[in-house]
Amino acid sequence: MYRILLIFFFATLCSAQEEPDILSAHGGVFRALDWTNEELAEISALHTTASHHKLMQYVAKKLSRSDIDEISRRRIEKFLKLKRPPKYLETFLSESDRKQLLQYHAAGDFHKYAVLLFERIFELPKSKAIGALRYFGHNFEADTLENAECYECAVSRLAERLAR
Repeated sequence: MYRILLIFFFATLCSAQEEPDILSAHGGVFRALDWTNEELAEISALHTTASHHKLMQYVAKKLSRSDIDEISRRRIEKFLKLKRPPKYLETFLSESDRKQLLQYHAAGDFHKYAVLLFERIFELPKSKAIGALRYFGHNFEADTLENAECYECAVSRLAERLAR
């Protein structure tokens, strides 16, 4: 029950955020590359479906074919190295989940999108769920759960506090 409340909190948090311009994300590090509309659509789809491992490969391939200045190249390479997703995030969503995420995103239903994403995160073992939260930028919540003596109790308390 409390996991459901926590999932709804995260869903509300995510749905309240505006979707940023794709090339402004991550400090604009990817602006140096010359993107086509088709490539940007593919990036959006990979990001939407939390297919970050495929997204990293896609960007690395684009970078290898691009003639950009050395400083920009190093910035992108550094980003790709530092932001590499944990291996288990490659498979925490099924293909069916990924298709559903695309549908929710296309329909603008960010609440259902976030609910599905966080349901799958909390199906992971504790350490992997905490790692996933950190990877997706929810560090406070990850810290709260990681430092708790009782993980389930912490999920319950966090859900109660955030539901207010």
